[in-house]
Amino acid sequence: MIVATVTAGDIAAGVRGNRNFCPVALALERATGERWHVEPTQCTRVIGPPGARVALPVHVATFVTLFDAGYPVTPCEFWIDDWE
Repeated sequence: MIVATVTAGDIAAGVRGNRNFCPVALALERATGERWHVEPTQCTRVIGPPGARVALPVHVATFVTLFDAGYPVTPCEFWIDDWE
């Protein structure tokens, strides 16, 4: 299991519409030491089993969608199951 916290710093540094540098990707990188691609409903490690995807919790998927659309978002914590 991976536990990640999206901080205010992640939100400020995040890039809208960029799956590698959204706040959730930054939080996952900090939690795991690895780079992540984040899409609204799932995430994938940049280096790892090809095609392995992990579903994001609903509140995180909503966060990504709102952030990309330019709406205000607040810090949050989440966990995901890892495929390893």
